[in-house]
Amino acid sequence: MRFAEEKDIPAVMELNKTCLPENYPEIFFKELLFAYPNFFIVAEKNSETVLSEDLEAYNVIKLMRENSLKTITVERLMGLKNISYDDSKRLLEKVLSYSEKLPPPFKFFRKYFENGLSKYELIADPKIIGYIMCRLESGISSFGFKWVKKGHIVSIAVDQPYRKQGVGQEMLAKALKEMEKANTAEQVLEVRTNNYEAIRIYEKLGFKTVKTIRGYYHDGADAYLMVRVTGRKTVD
Repeated sequence: MRFAEEKDIPAVMELNKTCLPENYPEIFFKELLFAYPNFFIVAEKNSETVLSEDLEAYNVIKLMRENSLKTITVERLMGLKNISYDDSKRLLEKVLSYSEKLPPPFKFFRKYFENGLSKYELIADPKIIGYIMCRLESGISSFGFKWVKKGHIVSIAVDQPYRKQGVGQEMLAKALKEMEKANTAEQVLEVRTNNYEAIRIYEKLGFKTVKTIRGYYHDGADAYLMVRVTGRKTVD
């Protein structure tokens, strides 16, 4: 669990597309990251346990990370590992196979052609399994007519294989602590009215439903506005 960095954006966007129907352009993620770096948190796998049959493929990914490479060719890998063309091509095809058998969003590797050359792209870092991003706002309190400082949870997602393991709750708790440090009086979020598991977690962390927003989502689904109060700090 750590604060997000710009290099995490592709993986976060892939998670967002895979896990949620509400998607955003890259600039939106970057704007929130740069404006509120302490409110943008990612969760990583606790360990990178790799089956022996996948170790070669994993080592190629690790090599790309170490060399800050988003794209690689057979020829570039030949130079990095001092291996033959055939061995280099075999390794990159193995990474493709490794990527394909992992659950979404970890189909992170793709092959494409450019100017007649085969290229391989690391679309997203497969270590990221969850994220939460938030922002600061000010507005009328949900419980009166005071103008207060708020922390707004914009988006949170956890990859399917890692749900119900406390990942989302831990990210949310960390984000709430950062919001409290920023002297927010209230923390707010919207959640689909049928997302019972998420609602249960939010209630456990002190959120209360204050109203239903009809047709809030693009598909016409309703949302609950949920609010957590940490103080009555007003905005001058």
